[in-house]
Amino acid sequence: MKLNKEIEKPKQSARYEMNLAEFPIAVLSKAIPEERKTIEYSDWIVGRNGERKRRNWIVTASAKWALPTGSALRTLFELMQVWKENNLKTKIIPIGSRYNLLKRMGASDSKRDYERVERDLNSLVGITIQAKNAFWDKEAQAYVSKTFHLFEELSLYEQEIKGKERKVQQSLPFAYIKASDILYSAVKKGNVLTIDSKFFRSLTAPTEQRLALYLTKMLKRQAFHKRDIFKLAHQLPIYSKYPSDIKKTLDKALKGLIDKGFSLLERHYYQQSSDGRSENIVFVKAKQTPKSKTEAQDYKVQALVEDMLRALHDEKSRAFYAKIAKLCPQQMIYRALSETKQDYSDSSIRKSRGAIFTEKIKRYAKEAGIDLGLSPSNIKFVDKDKNREV
Repeated sequence: MKLNKEIEKPKQSARYEMNLAEFPIAVLSKAIPEERKTIEYSDWIVGRNGERKRRNWIVTASAKWALPTGSALRTLFELMQVWKENNLKTKIIPIGSRYNLLKRMGASDSKRDYERVERDLNSLVGITIQAKNAFWDKEAQAYVSKTFHLFEELSLYEQEIKGKERKVQQSLPFAYIKASDILYSAVKKGNVLTIDSKFFRSLTAPTEQRLALYLTKMLKRQAFHKRDIFKLAHQLPIYSKYPSDIKKTLDKALKGLIDKGFSLLERHYYQQSSDGRSENIVFVKAKQTPKSKTEAQDYKVQALVEDMLRALHDEKSRAFYAKIAKLCPQQMIYRALSETKQDYSDSSIRKSRGAIFTEKIKRYAKEAGIDLGLSPSNIKFVDKDKNREV
């Protein structure tokens, strides 16, 4: 095997696995409280037939190694790039050495940095991920649950960090890490996103790196992306109890992204949630930022429609909700959505969310002198228990 003394400069176009961009795998700090052994995230998704499914993602540390920290996220990114540069030929990712990884990341080759990158690698090998309804099987057309490791094996050379001998080890391309079958299958099937490697390496804060990966996935097909700030904090994760602290952390990281040239993101802002109990953060994609009053109005309508669809689970009525968004004030719509949620939870009401909402928005519009062009025959009621129109 030919030994390469010079480190090849990585290409600008980087790759990263999609699920690892969406779900958390590391605590975004330098130190982890001794009692924290897991990272847990859960939410709800809508299945094929409109049914809601609980989605869980649990990362558990090994008995010997703690959970990955913010630096491990950076190390994992470099592993993915080394793998890509070797054309994903096998599950083996030829690291070369810890020195090689450190130089790729622009870090020093101090003993402390060698120990840090070794700790990162071992923690990434050690974690176990339990994913329920987090993987979509195209062939089966269904969500599947998996328990797996990211990596199966790590091989390093100990003498690499022993003083003067380090220089000899700089050129040894024998160290490697071996990906698991599940991770290898995911990247081979093209379940990856593309991000500018130079830009990512310019991000020094783990929260910036995490948001860059997350938003690269979410803004790929969305003109905007909206999340409840507590749910987003849970997903990244940001361990803060108070909304002001979460927003402060997000604002700082997002400013860093924009200042360093994150081309996907134009801006972000906060708005009250439909139930009035929390706040949402809205990310606006740069290329589709409204440039005229007409475009701004269209954007506002689109955002309101998405909120109604999310709350009412009624994709077939998208055109109707677009009409409501154009004619009714935002405050009126959110009031009707909030009251619909409360009424629907009452088991004695045998109507769909859409029917309840339609009744309410029609009444409020009439009180405000807004003609929606609706008649009683337009309203369809659904028996919640039998799931049929009556």
